[in-house]
Amino acid sequence: GDEPSAAAILCPQRFDNKGVPDREFLVRRPKEELEKLVEGFKMGNVDFEALWDEALDLFDDAMPLVSLDALLYLHSRKIEGEVAERLAAPASSTQMVAAR
Repeated sequence: GDEPSAAAILCPQRFDNKGVPDREFLVRRPKEELEKLVEGFKMGNVDFEALWDEALDLFDDAMPLVSLDALLYLHSRKIEGEVAERLAAPASSTQMVAAR
């Protein structure tokens, strides 16, 4: 009865080994609770307030609740944007040198 399936063993949920099932990432929470959850998480140079406001826009209701999944999604998009900018900058300067 209580044994996990083969799929659960081969493809465990991302934080299952820490006792946090994936469904907990989808629960919408108030701002204060999410702020406490990410307090020890190194988010770099990210403004939590701006990230919160952007995450609220992802949901099409007036509830002041955001899921950790939404917050992490937006954070990863910001990181991807920063990386793309850094990679584009050397490429554009290389193109300028080649054009001369």
